[in-house]
Amino acid sequence: FAVVQLSLSDQLASGTVENKGFKVTSSAAISGYYLSRRQATTDMSYLIDGERLGTNYVVAGYQNIYEDQMSVQATQDNTVVTFTPKDGAPFQVTLNAGQTYMHTARSQLTGSSILADKPIAVFSGNRCTNVPTGVTACDHLVEQMPSIDQLSSSYLLAQTPRTGTNGNVMRVVATADNTEVRVNGTLVATLSNKGDFYEGRVKDGIQVDATKPVLVAQYLI
Repeated sequence: FAVVQLSLSDQLASGTVENKGFKVTSSAAISGYYLSRRQATTDMSYLIDGERLGTNYVVAGYQNIYEDQMSVQATQDNTVVTFTPKDGAPFQVTLNAGQTYMHTARSQLTGSSILADKPIAVFSGNRCTNVPTGVTACDHLVEQMPSIDQLSSSYLLAQTPRTGTNGNVMRVVATADNTEVRVNGTLVATLSNKGDFYEGRVKDGIQVDATKPVLVAQYLI
């Protein structure tokens, strides 16, 4: 494996187009991970390869203290990206290949939509958040989002070790209106609108089924 160090100066700023994108290429197939570490908090994301990047996304975050974040990196010049923040007004940004744009909000961005006319990479995150709301000792989040065409309507989730009797937190985000969500065969939510989400717990192993494709995110408590 190889480790590539990125400078703190490469952090994205909110609400501005920047030339801060990175592209990794190789002569043979590789897997890539992005590790974000600072004192007392670490998170990591698996990187989705360029051939599987899409143009239509919903986002999962977790906001209750600092800002939720969602960002994009363009793969081609003159890419028009439409951001529709959860409960906010849509806005557009035009990016060239390698350019980035990050939107932040002191409100919930889970369920936000990002649409582009060319393939883009989409990330979500949070500076520091409590999972679930009401606990202490926040941690930051970062994760690359899969595009809607890569999502499923059925998922198997397993509880991570040492997370207590309540298990992990999960969110199920609708990609279409009128989506029914079942956990182990029991109806737990009907998500009326695209971007609505259900929050539950992962105890032992569970199966999540929906009537339409959904984005499922699992969080350490």
